[in-house]
Amino acid sequence: ADQVPKVMTTTNGDVETDVVEVGPVVPMWALLGTEADLPNRQKVRPIVGGLSIATNSMYLGTLGGARFHRPDGKIVSLTNAHVAAPPGVLKREDYAAAKTGQPGIGDDGGAGREPICEGIETDDLETSEPPLFDSAILYNIVDSKAELLGLGPYSGVADPAIGMAIVKSGRSSWITESAYAAVGVSIEVQYPNGLKRFNNLSVHMPAMLIPGDSGSLIAQKGTENLVGLGFAASPTLSFDFPIR
Repeated sequence: ADQVPKVMTTTNGDVETDVVEVGPVVPMWALLGTEADLPNRQKVRPIVGGLSIATNSMYLGTLGGARFHRPDGKIVSLTNAHVAAPPGVLKREDYAAAKTGQPGIGDDGGAGREPICEGIETDDLETSEPPLFDSAILYNIVDSKAELLGLGPYSGVADPAIGMAIVKSGRSSWITESAYAAVGVSIEVQYPNGLKRFNNLSVHMPAMLIPGDSGSLIAQKGTENLVGLGFAASPTLSFDFPIR
């Protein structure tokens, strides 16, 4: 921190600097569920965003949004690739038949595993090539609603901006709030199969994701606008991919 000048001169003028210790950044999935008195760890129908899910594994995350319309007329849900297809657990040839359960295994007193989606399309986290995103779409097989549990409906999108107040509904910490501290950031995330570098991320400070919150949609507080897809965090910050 002592080596970074307090003010840097750019072609657009002087810019004040700040140094924040990030620490290791990891995906925010959880291993095995635990019974808890949280509504998003119970069975919820129709499905909505913010619910506990798992796909053919003991790794749990969050169903970000439960109702999006594809151009081909299919209705899909959205989460992270490492939740829908955990690296080293689910092989690509199994994607078409993969069943995502809600709640995830171990949640809701150990019930879990009732399929809500069948078949996934996801970014590939298994290759050595840098992935552009950590996202996945799931093909719904149950009724769904375009809303986030505890927050209400979503109907639009917005671009992230420094200082924007944001909120999310997630499997583990349920409803948490934060603000954007930076946008357009590049960072490396430690996955079980190695470091993955991502670009154009948005940064929340303080962190608003804990293990099990991967896949949570980030919304602009006080609106029905979605802004990002949360996926990773360090002890001090959390991160999302902009929705657009």
